Amino acid sequence: HETGTSALSADEWRTLRQLERRTRSGHLEAVNIRHAQQLARLGFARHGRGGWLPTREGLDHLEKRPGDASTAD
Repeated sequence: HETGTSALSADEWRTLRQLERRTRSGHLEAVNIRHAQQLARLGFARHGRGGWLPTREGLDHLEKRPGDASTAD
C-alpha cells in the first residue's frame, strides 16, 4: 500500500486525528469503525483492550502532514 498523504481520505485523516486526541486527552469520542479498520490495514491504527488507538506509524504520519497534525475539526 502507498502510505503517502494521498493514501488517506479526508474521513480517514479525521479518524486518525480523533485517535491521536484520544491518546493525548483520554477522551473517548466515537470513531467510524470502517475508517478505523482502513487505518489498521495501512498500519496506522490498532484495536486493543482500550478500543481503537493510533500506532506509532499513524502518529508519525500525522506529524508529516503539513499544517494540521493534531488540530481539531
